[in-house]
Amino acid sequence: EKWLKSYQGTLILISHDRDFLDPIVDKIIHIEQQSMFEYTGNYSSFEVQRATRLAQQQAMYESQQERVAHLQSYIDRFRAKATKAKQAQSRIKMLERMELIAPAHVDNPFRFSFRAPESLPNPLLKMEKVSAGYGDRIILDSIKLNLVPGSRIGLLGRNGAGKSTLIKLLAGELAPVSGEIGLAKGI
Repeated sequence: EKWLKSYQGTLILISHDRDFLDPIVDKIIHIEQQSMFEYTGNYSSFEVQRATRLAQQQAMYESQQERVAHLQSYIDRFRAKATKAKQAQSRIKMLERMELIAPAHVDNPFRFSFRAPESLPNPLLKMEKVSAGYGDRIILDSIKLNLVPGSRIGLLGRNGAGKSTLIKLLAGELAPVSGEIGLAKGI
């Protein structure tokens, strides 16, 4: 973090960690609903600005919905009346030309839980002399890994070092070229 703060070049960080982002960034680009919004300031400032923008958007949406309902009510009442038909037609055109404002979208809080296992096998996963890769290209060679209950692992490495390949092995999306992967029963 200290190094990133003092770094003079351009940084593009992708993170979910507010405490990490707050002291480092001075601009937030938020991707939401297939649109991109730019906010100036740190993450805490972004949250305040976004909440303000969403509140304004919701207020504008509600105001527009009231206006639409009022115009539609007028149209429904006077469309068939000869003396007011021209005004009703004018309001129909007004409705058709109106650029509709979308309601503010607030992400629903995401909650999930893991069911408590009856018992935890030990080891959860064991790799012995596992090699993995794509075609003739070996990315990971002779990997030995033993995951036991309570393990907390950080996965680091340069681009192309094999982080994604290891995750695909663990998830069962990629078969090893050689070696054995032992997964505990019920995992």
